Amino acid sequence: MPNIVSSYVNFYQVSDEGREHFMTLCKRFKDWKEDEYVSSFPMHEIFGVEETEDGPGTYNWNVENMGAKWAFVQDPDKHGFAIESAWDVPIDAVEFIVKEIHEVDPKAVIVVTSQDEMPNWISTNIFAEGELYDSEHWEWDDIRDYMNTHDTDLAEHYNAEEEDWDEEGREMMYEIVWECCSEMQDTSLENMLTSLENEGIIGTKQ
Repeated sequence: MPNIVSSYVNFYQVSDEGREHFMTLCKRFKDWKEDEYVSSFPMHEIFGVEETEDGPGTYNWNVENMGAKWAFVQDPDKHGFAIESAWDVPIDAVEFIVKEIHEVDPKAVIVVTSQDEMPNWISTNIFAEGELYDSEHWEWDDIRDYMNTHDTDLAEHYNAEEEDWDEEGREMMYEIVWECCSEMQDTSLENMLTSLENEGIIGTKQ
C-alpha cells in the first residue's frame, strides 16, 4: 500500500483574474459541475490533454508530467485546493497550474505545503513569477530532532542509541508530531515570504 501524500495549494497572492483563470481550468475535469458539489478530480485531467493508452492517467505519463503516479485535486475553489497523491508531491502538475495563472497574473505567489501520512517527511514550496522560488524539505530525522529540541519532557524519553523513544515517549510524540510539523512549515514559509518582501515581489503585510 503506497504512502499517501497530502498537500495544500494556497493562492497566497493571486489576482481576481488569476483566480478566475484557475476556475476555468477546473472545467477540464470530466466530473466538474457548476451547480453541484463534487469534491475530488483526477489531477491529470487539468492538463486538457486527450487520454490515450499511454497518455494522461497512465503510470508513466503521470510520473513524467505530474511527478506522482496518481493524484487527485480536492475541493478546488478561488483560494486554492488540496491534493492527495501517491508517494510524492505532484509538483510538476502544480507548476503547470502556476504557469497558467502566471499568464494572466505575473505577480501571483502560490504556496504548497505537503506531508506524507507517517510522516516520513514534510515540505514547503513557494512559487513566484511563474516558477519555483524556494523549497524546504525535512526527513523524519529532522522532525524527530525538532520535537526533542522543543519538548524537553519528550527528550527525556528518547534513547539515542536506539534512535527511538520509550513507550511513554512515543505516546507523547504522537500527541505533538503534527503540531511540530506545522510549526516547522510555518517558520520556513515566514522566512520565504520575508525574502519575497525584501525583493519587492510581495507587499509587506500590515
